[in-house]
Amino acid sequence: MKKARENLVSKFLVNDEFGNPANPKAYKDITSSELKMISESISVRLHLFKGQYPAFMPQAVKAIMEHPNLARADFDKLDAFAKMFELDWRGDRSVPNKG
Repeated sequence: MKKARENLVSKFLVNDEFGNPANPKAYKDITSSELKMISESISVRLHLFKGQYPAFMPQAVKAIMEHPNLARADFDKLDAFAKMFELDWRGDRSVPNKG
């Protein structure tokens, strides 16, 4: 499952920061600036789903959040948007850990 998540994130990088078509990259080679573009693109579009996310979306967000090159500020932003629009990327919604 992890490999599939990583492949999915690699496909999200369509253009570089200048708008030019991006060359395909392996998940491990995605840079912090590219992850910033990907996470911002997802964050600003979460409201469009109105809570009805495709099955791949939590997995894709999880792969982004687990990437070692993701800056803390980008992690926090995407996490905040995921909470705001109720995207359970951690898969812990059913865990009875609410007090």
